[in-house]
Amino acid sequence: MHSESDPEILMARYQQGDYAAATALIHQLSAQLHRFFLVQSAGRGDADDLLQETWLRIHEVRHTYRPGEPVLPWFYAIARHIRVDHYRRALRTTGREQPLEEVPEPAAAPPTASGGITDLQDLLAPLPASQREVIEMLKIAGMSLEEVARATSSTVGSVKQKAHRASQVKDRELDAILSQAAQVPHDVDPALLASIGNSVGRSLTPVRPLPPAWALTGGLILISGAVALAGAGRLGLYGIQKMSVLDRALIFPALGLLLWLGASVAEMIPGSRRRVSPPILLGDGSLALVTVFAILFRDYHTHHFVHEGIACLSAGLLHAIPAALASWVLLRRGFAVNPVAAGLVAGTIAGLAGVTMLELHCPNFEAPHVILWHTAVVPVSWAAGALLGWLRNRRA
Repeated sequence: MHSESDPEILMARYQQGDYAAATALIHQLSAQLHRFFLVQSAGRGDADDLLQETWLRIHEVRHTYRPGEPVLPWFYAIARHIRVDHYRRALRTTGREQPLEEVPEPAAAPPTASGGITDLQDLLAPLPASQREVIEMLKIAGMSLEEVARATSSTVGSVKQKAHRASQVKDRELDAILSQAAQVPHDVDPALLASIGNSVGRSLTPVRPLPPAWALTGGLILISGAVALAGAGRLGLYGIQKMSVLDRALIFPALGLLLWLGASVAEMIPGSRRRVSPPILLGDGSLALVTVFAILFRDYHTHHFVHEGIACLSAGLLHAIPAALASWVLLRRGFAVNPVAAGLVAGTIAGLAGVTMLELHCPNFEAPHVILWHTAVVPVSWAAGALLGWLRNRRA
């Protein structure tokens, strides 16, 4: 592929305010995005609307693309968000609620010039939406497993599993129809492309891309560490002074590792590589903390269990709040394709900052106290973050 038409190069120029690059991208990628929506939606009219909405959102958050990263996962992550959000709004207007990933199955599309797509819609209709989109990205758009994992905010293993399940359902017919659909040209209404280009051009200005992922991740870790140290320093470093060398060698590296995993900015940058899914981060992270605490702390007395426990939980949560606010300032220019997951991760990071502060400060080494009250800061912060993300999504 010539560099002049390379989508990564065009995207970087688009961020610099180059209108010719923006229109080139629109003409180059609109057909496959439109086909993605057509496979998933009820008809061409919906696909047209979703394509236009996607480009407007892409224009709005174009600064979140980081030059040098694969561009297709970034585009498809936003398109996927628009598709799911579209169906969520449609369901809300009818008074019915449905989980995020369980979008309605598409009705049969009317015959079009692209017969391969019509056959593909019929073939994939029985499949869950999550499997349909994986098949479309892999087989039609020609994306790699890694790119699809980035676009769907999942792992390569999860993508392989979904593709395998889908191929088991329609194994005999799938390859032939997918091959046909991939070869059939798919045209988008030129008037629609012109309208999108005009909308983009009216507000096209240079934007500053987000910093590299390592810089954002490092910033989140520094924020959490600074909040924990400042809080413990103000209250007294009694906990770390009482710890043995083994205690320090196990507790703080474990907290640092969990912070590093949690500080992944995948939820705030579309198409980013995800280290670990948010539910696993919460579940395995809390279990890891409980395990470390259970190994190190053997005193099972419960003196002033509730009184001191509530005091520690409150202190941990009070320090999680500034960590969350400072993290938001750092990531405010990001775009959460899944606000609930983004809130969950932000809450987990803030909770880990609160736990770190407690380990530095609290001299109560009774195992029930540490295992319950210290660890509880993480799930409570996680729940608060997820709730805020859900409320923000509802308002949007």
